[in-house]
Amino acid sequence: MVAKSQHKTLNVAFREWLEQFTSSAGSAQEFDGLMSRLVLDTNVLVYSFEGAASAKARTAIQLMRRPIATRTGVLNYRVAQEFFNVALRRFSHPMTVAEAEQYLATTFRLLLAVHSSLALYAEALQIVQRWKVSGSPH
Repeated sequence: MVAKSQHKTLNVAFREWLEQFTSSAGSAQEFDGLMSRLVLDTNVLVYSFEGAASAKARTAIQLMRRPIATRTGVLNYRVAQEFFNVALRRFSHPMTVAEAEQYLATTFRLLLAVHSSLALYAEALQIVQRWKVSGSPH
């Protein structure tokens, strides 16, 4: 609620808090390095789908490799919801529900910090498809 009142995403507010918290323990460069290795946000996930010619896509994919390979990355459920909202509705070629389920099972499964359950996310994706709802899959 605090982040919302400041017109920030929870991810941005958390990063700012963590930067303040760790400022006495290390440099900003160390913090940036830690965050890029551990925390993935919606933009990184979205940019990874822009295509190989995109510099943003190449950077996003690079940022995703280590956290996925080492299973040290963190993706909160809100970022997952935001990503699917964009992927299913706003991509130039929107993901199908089947593609979203595959991405959930292969990529998000390795990164979700709090696992509601893959079945819950899969059911939300099915509801989106079945009822053509316009909100993000919660």
